[in-house]
Amino acid sequence: MGFISRWRLYETALQINPLLLTVFVLSSIFALIAYVLALTRVWWGPAGGPDPPSSSPPPLLAHPTGEPAALRAVIIALTGLLLVAGLWPGLLGMLMGGRP
Repeated sequence: MGFISRWRLYETALQINPLLLTVFVLSSIFALIAYVLALTRVWWGPAGGPDPPSSSPPPLLAHPTGEPAALRAVIIALTGLLLVAGLWPGLLGMLMGGRP
């Protein structure tokens, strides 16, 4: 579905303005580069390879702090909304004034 819909977007952009098609194609190229870089770093590690072993132990990292309470609350609220929308899909239509 994603491949066909992307081609439809490209076709429509070409009909509207060739410059718009150029923007779409460039954004797809940049996204592909980002995906490839992310996947290669996950599979093969960062560029340059592992550091050579040293005789001294690595420095201790600072204890990471937790997320702020506001960020936690937003994540929980958005997850709850997503679950409600998935379990009761007609709710959004009813809230927007449509029929159930």
